[in-house]
Amino acid sequence: MIVNGVAGWIEGQGSMLRWGLLAPVALVALAVLIAAPRSARLQLSGITGGIILGFWAPDPLIAGFGLLLAIMLAAFCAAAKPLALSAAPALILAAIWALITAQPAPLAAISLIVAALLAPLGALFALRAPDFTGLAQGFGLGLFGVALGGAGLGLAPVTLIASAGAAFSIGGLLLIEQRLSEEAGHVALDWLGGLARGMPDLSFVLLALMLGVSALPPGPAFAALVLIASGLGPAPSLSAGAFFLGAALWAGLSAVAALRGFALVALGRPRSLRAAAAEDARDRIFAAMAGLAAAMVLLGLIALPSTLTLIGVIGGLGGLVALLLALVHQRRRLEQPHWTEGFAKPPLWLPFDDPKTQMTATGFAAITLGAGFLLPAWLNDHSKKLRRWLATVLAP
Repeated sequence: MIVNGVAGWIEGQGSMLRWGLLAPVALVALAVLIAAPRSARLQLSGITGGIILGFWAPDPLIAGFGLLLAIMLAAFCAAAKPLALSAAPALILAAIWALITAQPAPLAAISLIVAALLAPLGALFALRAPDFTGLAQGFGLGLFGVALGGAGLGLAPVTLIASAGAAFSIGGLLLIEQRLSEEAGHVALDWLGGLARGMPDLSFVLLALMLGVSALPPGPAFAALVLIASGLGPAPSLSAGAFFLGAALWAGLSAVAALRGFALVALGRPRSLRAAAAEDARDRIFAAMAGLAAAMVLLGLIALPSTLTLIGVIGGLGGLVALLLALVHQRRRLEQPHWTEGFAKPPLWLPFDDPKTQMTATGFAAITLGAGFLLPAWLNDHSKKLRRWLATVLAP
């Protein structure tokens, strides 16, 4: 694999790991600079320079000065939030990797245990987040936990892929929040819906980011999970086994949390006139968020090229099934009159009059999560019936 070859070179030259961690942050910085107004670009350039000093300055005092400068400038620049949150995981991982390389025995086990807790905790935060900022922070924390576990296992590909996924997801989701705040007037997940009707371009960007963090192919989260499973070996240690269980739990919770993005795109309707009138605008902000979404998908494809064949087969079969269903539906479709009982038809943004009766992003994810919790009880109930039937049939 391409990433394994690059990782082998990185492990041979320890300083090159910083290039792998810095490159996604630099791409996010470029996207933020493109999306920002001219008045904020000087401050953003200073923040980017401070982050680069924090990465590369040979003297700890100069590195600390660069980070302090970046923090001070970011505190007075609202447009710097995507860059600041995207750079934090990479900076922490660079320091942790250096510490683990110097003292591998105790710190590796500690980092694996911490990662086993942080990864599912971040996915849980994303599952319960009220807005896009919380969603970005939750997904970023979960991927940071996976990257920390990769550092504890000594798997440079896992650390690089998860760190890059965290940077792209945080930057992309916060830029989407900026666009929705300007166009729709609010960014609460449960007060948005049906984005595909008025903002199809933004919907594609959101779905691409959700695919990247949902541990489904071809996203980088899926690639990181596969690399973790293949790198554990036949007899992993207790801390490595705990991290793998935490990563598996993170993958499941992240997939459910990503369904909230699908619900925003495909379910419900906007809850206000301003949100219903929101439309796409192909400007610098859209170019920035679309670039980060494309980088997220491209990262997953580069990390595991072998998944392209599987995706092609599944996509072809899915397209064939969709075509057959469309043909059957076209033949059986009958025009039905709209039933109103004499009442006026509700407006488009409130099809059921009351927003509380509409499906929300949280409700859709909760249904899926609830079905998962009910599955063991359902299996237990049916297993009892099966045991009684076998006892009756096999009775002497």
